[in-house]
Formats: sequence, structure tokens, C-alpha cells
Amino acid sequence: MALNALQPTINDGDLTIAKTSGLQVALNALQQSIDATTDLTSNSLTTTELSVNGGEVDLDTSTYFDTIVIRRENGNTTTRFTLDELQVWVNGVNILVENAGVLSSIFCNFSDPDTALPAHFKNGELRRTEKVYNNILDDENGGAMSNTVNGTNALIIIDIPSTAINDIQSLVLYH
Repeated sequence: MALNALQPTINDGDLTIAKTSGLQVALNALQQSIDATTDLTSNSLTTTELSVNGGEVDLDTSTYFDTIVIRRENGNTTTRFTLDELQVWVNGVNILVENAGVLSSIFCNFSDPDTALPAHFKNGELRRTEKVYNNILDDENGGAMSNTVNGTNALIIIDIPSTAINDIQSLVLYH
């Protein structure tokens, strides 16, 4: 039979591949390794461990925050909920002021956080929740104040850009 006459093992140099004009030149032009001068672009990267400069990077989303809740324990109170200013310092920047344009905030009863409660008028001005992160520390122009009805006991600030908890330098609350 014809198969018995065939070579039993293919050795280096035994095969030729047609239509490879320019292949070796293209292969020679490729970068030999990824190094400090290499820029990489990827549509997707899946890994179970990421190491940067020899240290692991924590990708656990439980170590990040994007919401702040300040509340008092008693939800049955009729006392106004008043805060002058809240600052969250990360890398030398008060991230609440830096991101004030994208933040959302409400006064509420903590047991019903989806229902916004009204702010209080003081000196003819509505003391909205946004005033607690406007970086104004005087009583006449700054601060947020809830109305006295409906047992307001919480201020919730959302849409803070996801921030690593370990990057917080300080939290400063003026009251």
C-alpha cells in the first residue's frame, strides 16, 4: 500500500509552506517583549490576579464607596437636621466640592430613603442638601437644613465617583 512508503517522522526542514512572501520580514519586525516603553491596548482583560510593579492590585469593589449617609438614630424627632459642611479629603482634594456638579443628595427618614423630605427656608433662602458640600463654612450662606416635619433623620449623598476607602485622608464635618 502507498502509505507504507511514506516518511514515518517529519523532521525540521522537511516541510515547505507556499505563499509566505514577507512573513519572515513581518515576524522579525515584531517587538520581542513587553517592557517599560510598551503601550498596550485591550478591548477586554480577564484575570484572577493583577500585579503592578510586583505588588497586587485590590480589585475588590467592597473597598470602594460612592454613597455617604449621615443620620441620627431617632427617626421620630421633629428637630431640624442641620449640617454646615461635609468634606471628604482624598489625595489632597475635597472630592465632594470637586464633584458637586454630579452629586445627588436628599434629606429623608432613614427608614424610607427613597422619599425626599423638604429643606427649610432660612432668611428667605432654601437650605438645600447641596449646601452641605458647597465649601462655604459660614452660617449665613452655607449649610443644609431640613424642615421640621416628617421626622427627617438622614442626609444621603449619592453619585460620588467610586473612591477607594483606603485613599481617604480625612472626613471633616462642620456642625
